[in-house]
Parts: sequence; structure tokens; C-alpha cells
Amino acid sequence: MKPSQTPAPSATPATGAKPDADVPADGISRNSWVTARLSAVESIWGISVAGRHWLESYDFRQMYGQPAWFGSYSFQSWAGAGEAIPRLVMHEVSHSYWGLFPVEGRPDLSWVRGPDGVAPALAQYRRDLETFMRQPPDRHEPLRDRFRNMPNLGQGDYPDLWHHGEADMVSFTGGDIDLVPPILRKYYSSFLTAHGAAGESVGDWASALVWWRGLSEEQKRTAGEVFGLQHFPLDKYTLPSTSSKVPSGVQATLAGEERQRLRDFADQFAVIKSREFALVDAAGVNRGFSFWRNYLSEMKEMHRKHPEVLGRNVSERARSLGFGLDLYISIERLSPASQAEAYRARSSDPVIRELAVLLKERAVLELFAAGTKQDHGVEAVIGHYAAKLAVTAARADAVLAAGRENAGKGAAELEKYLGSLSDDEIRSDINVIFDLLREGHPALTALIMPGMSDAALLRLLKLQPASARSHEIGSARLLAAVGLVQGVSVSAITAGAKTLAENSSGNFVIDRPYELAVFDLIEDIGEKDPAAAVGAVAESGMRLQPWLDRGSTEMLSIFRREPAAAAKLIIRQESTRTSSQRVVHALVSLDPDLAAALLSEMAPTIDATAGGAHAAARGALLEMAYDAYWQSKGARIGPDPSLDARFVAELAKLRGKAWLQAGFTEAIVIVRASSARGETEQEFESELRRTLSEAARAADMGTASLIADMLRS
Repeated sequence: MKPSQTPAPSATPATGAKPDADVPADGISRNSWVTARLSAVESIWGISVAGRHWLESYDFRQMYGQPAWFGSYSFQSWAGAGEAIPRLVMHEVSHSYWGLFPVEGRPDLSWVRGPDGVAPALAQYRRDLETFMRQPPDRHEPLRDRFRNMPNLGQGDYPDLWHHGEADMVSFTGGDIDLVPPILRKYYSSFLTAHGAAGESVGDWASALVWWRGLSEEQKRTAGEVFGLQHFPLDKYTLPSTSSKVPSGVQATLAGEERQRLRDFADQFAVIKSREFALVDAAGVNRGFSFWRNYLSEMKEMHRKHPEVLGRNVSERARSLGFGLDLYISIERLSPASQAEAYRARSSDPVIRELAVLLKERAVLELFAAGTKQDHGVEAVIGHYAAKLAVTAARADAVLAAGRENAGKGAAELEKYLGSLSDDEIRSDINVIFDLLREGHPALTALIMPGMSDAALLRLLKLQPASARSHEIGSARLLAAVGLVQGVSVSAITAGAKTLAENSSGNFVIDRPYELAVFDLIEDIGEKDPAAAVGAVAESGMRLQPWLDRGSTEMLSIFRREPAAAAKLIIRQESTRTSSQRVVHALVSLDPDLAAALLSEMAPTIDATAGGAHAAARGALLEMAYDAYWQSKGARIGPDPSLDARFVAELAKLRGKAWLQAGFTEAIVIVRASSARGETEQEFESELRRTLSEAARAADMGTASLIADMLRS
């Protein structure tokens, strides 16, 4: 089982929660370790002078001997971390941040909690965050895309948006105040500066993405620790790249923190491995074997990068740990049997025994199936896991044995085994089960897993959506399990698509092929019955963006033949994740005439709900404001201005020049007002005029004249 790069963070206690009385007292007083950790985050993210003064006075604690622990109890209480990991320290500091500084320009917003336990200022921040998500595209569109791809936003579920928006804005923006959207900047103006983790040369999102694209793969891994662009959907941002680097000071700080983690590992190892609470996180969850394995795997990688920290340490214990990690590095590519043999040759060394979780699953099984003599601490964790693993491996071997006779028999045996497990056991153990099968016979496993019944696969999809989308099961088999096969009825498509949407993997990259496969079926229906195809999309609640990104001619044909139904479908897309105007804007890139026809169809509804007789016109124009800007940067996130010109010309034909002119006038009024309030960029109006000017230059004489008249207003 391949460990994750970092231990999964614990659930941060809710703001205002009281510290657990059972939190150990060891090392929680302010000390040089805490000072160094806070100094690291200050230097990486360029924290302001006021922010530094707060950090230096805040009760941030080292959770000595608890590497799994990190959490925050608000700015009025305390926060802590068990490891020198800057991004996790900053995450908890950011949770503690809310309530510290007044909101710039809004003295009316109080940080005193109301009856619902939420301060008015924090409630307003959340509303502003939601407003940001609904604003037209601007220079901050990459950040919207990051939030937009959180899987639950399409269902109107905001906790993830709030959690990450409150605790990860620093890492999402690299700590650069210029990358924080204008509507949210007033909350961070006392804390962040223009000198973020990427350096002073990054002053807007376009330059940040150019910087990111210019990094080597190794540099991107380093940058990802301080600027989370590796989690941004950047496929549309085909910006040019030039060779770039993470600032040397940031690299040096991160390397220093890695070395500190190794020193802490050596210093606290005896405490961690002997205490029951050592692997318990801030939410009170005992992370046990999986955390211990991931933690030691990270220490192995740190030691590989910085062998001198343990190898030259004055502590005999540290040197012994270094020698032990050297052994596990040397055998990491060996077979389980060879690993077990190498382990036995050195098993008299207690450190080698204590690091045994670094062995492959079947090596652990071979060596520890009989358990250990310890009844507590890390060795007991290994023994308990090995005992459980022995049962799991025996069942996995039985599955493979049955599969050697016949793949169908193997599938039946696997399904029987999974049927004997509780839902919680499936959630916690399914990856171990699948890894044992893969380790035992990967080719046979690929034949066995798809042979499970639809009911078994549906249960797996519900309990572990990502595992159900494994490459062994395959997209065609999972789609068939939810009733999505060639020639299926509209009602079946609706039901199957809902099932997939309700059981998202949480990763839009993993989910996308399944969404597109559903659209393939919908397109097949649309050849004969476009109304039914549109109805299937509407009833299933599927998001249109993957379909729009693919830009299939079949989709456009369906919309052309059923414009009224398509217009209603687009209006139903309205959510924090997208808007009807955003969908129309995406269609402009594919077919400006169709986009105009659909907006014309939607106009009465938009005008009635958004306020005013020209709401549809002004919204469409606001959507295109930054098209010229992004086109000049080489990105593909909006239409070329020449397509905007065709869209505007067709709208004028369908709705009249006066309607369009009035919409532009209202758009300018709105932009000036929102810019004055600090909710949108000061350049918004000039960028809108720039896009329309470029559209006019690419248009025929009549359209150019129409746009010129608009711009003179």
C-alpha cells in the first residue's frame, strides 16, 4: 500500500470550541520550537508587521510527542501542531485568525459571536465568498476554478467552501494580497502583503500561472508546499512558460523545516511509540497504523533528502534511527519475501523492529501474523494490524485461488467476502483488500473485480466512490452497474447519472470520464429525440461544464433543435458553482449565434429574477469583460473577442440595439458602483471596453458601428 505524501490533517475543532481537558501538558508552553515555526511561516508568506506581532503574542503550542495533532480553538484561545510543517501550521493559524483584525472599511462588522455562534463579520465573509463565486470572470478566475471544483458545491453544500475559504486562502494565493479577490481583500489587508511565497515578481494570477508552469517537476513539489497550485484545474490556462524557481529563501526555510522534522522525530520517538495518545489527533481520532506508516514513510523521505541530520547527530538514538531508515531505503524495492528475509537478519536491533511498518503488506503479514509481545505503543499497533491483516490476506488469497479456476468464481468469492464486512469496515479497509489482491496477482485481479454483481459495485460506490472508480473495475463496468448502457431509456439515464453525481469521488479529474460517458449516451438519444436528451440532463442534475468543455457538435445540435428546453436547462444550472450567464458565455466560444438565441430565449426569465428589463443584456456583457485580457495571456477561458462581436451582433438582431445599449449602460453603472465598494477590480470597466474595442476591430462594419455607439455612452 503506497502511503500518502503527508499525514491526512485532522478535523479542526469548530471555532469557539473549548480545548480538550485531556490534551497532554507536555511541551505546550511557548518555547523556541514554536518561535521557529511561526518565524518560518512569517518568512515564507511575507506576513505583515501587524500579523507578525499577533503571531508572536498568540498562544500557539507544540504538541510534543503527538505528530498527528493539529487544531485551532480560535484567536481567543490557542492552536497547536505536532510537526514542523509550514502549510499545516498556517492552516491552523488561519483558523485562529478570524476575529483578530477589524475589517478594513467596515467598522460596522463585529467579531462578537451572535446567538448562532457565528460573528457578524465572519458571516459577512462567508457571504462575500459566495458572492465572489457568482461574480463574472475577471483576473481571479483561476481561484474561482479551484473552489468551483469542490464536489459538493453543485448540491448547494457550503461547508467545504467555508472551511477552505477561511483556512486556506493564504496557501491558495501563496500569501500574495494581490491574488486575493477584491471583495475578500478587506479581511486580509492587515495580515498579508504583496510579497508572497512566489516572490515579488508575481503580482497577478496570470504571472503566478506563468511562474508555476516554468517550474521543474521537483520545484513544483517544493512550491506545492507553500502555494497549492497543484490542486488547481489549470488545463485551460495554456499560458507561455519561462524557466522559474521557488525563491531561494523559501526553499531554504522549507529545507530547514524538513530537517527540524527529522530532529523532532529522533527527539520524540521514544515518547511517540510508547504512549497511547501519540497518534490521536485534535478531533480525538486515533489514527493508528495508517498514520504511523505514513509518518514513518515521510521520515524515510526526509532522511533520504537530508541524511546528515540523523547520521551526524550527537544522539546515539538519532544515529540508530538513521541507520534503521537506511536499511528500509535499501530494501524498499525488494519483494515481500526478500524484505522479510532482510528484516530477520537485523531483527535483533530494536529500531529495526520499531520501523517495521515500512515493510510491504505481505512482509508485515509474514513477520507479525502471530502478534507481538507488546500490549501498548507502536509495536502493539503493528501486532494488532498484522493480526487483522492475516485475516484479510487469507480471504484475499482465497479470492485469487478461486479466480485461478475461473474469474467468475473469484468475483463471487470477493463479493462474498465484502458482504461479510460492515459499511465501516468497507470504508476503512477496502484499499488494503484491493492492494493485497493487486500485490498477489495484478492481472488476475483486473479480471476478478469487474465480475462482481451490480449490487456489490453499487454498495462500493456508495461507501468508497473513488475505489469503485478503480482502473480494474473500469468505467464501462461501473456505468453498467448504475444502469448506464447503450440504448438505455431516458429515465434510466436520469437515475444512473444521479447515482454517480451523489457519489462523487471528490476529484473532478477522476469523475470527468464518467460524466462524459453519460453525455455520450445523452447524445445518442439526442439524435432522434433532442427534447428527451435535454430532459435527461435537467432531471439528472448533471453539471454542463464537462459537456461544454468537450464542445461536441452533437450537444450544439441538440440545443439548436430544442432552444426553449435548452434555455430552461441552462437557467436551472444557477448555483454557487456556475450561472446561466456563464454557460451562455462558454457557448459563445462554440457557436455565438446559438448562444445569442438561447440568451434571447432566457431573457424574460433572467430579467424577471435578476431585476430590470435589461438584466440579461448587462449580465452577458459583464461576462465578456476579461476575454481580451485572457486571450492576450494565451489562456482559453473565454471566447476570442471576434466571437464576442458575432454574439453581440446576433443579440442586437434578436432583441434590438436599444435593449443591448441599455444593458451596456446598466453594466457600466453596476461596475462603477461595485468597484467603488471594493467588490470588483478598478480595471473592470476598462477591461470591458477593451474587449468590446477588440471585438469591433474584428467585426463587420455594421457590428463595429453598433459597438462604437455603445462605447460612446
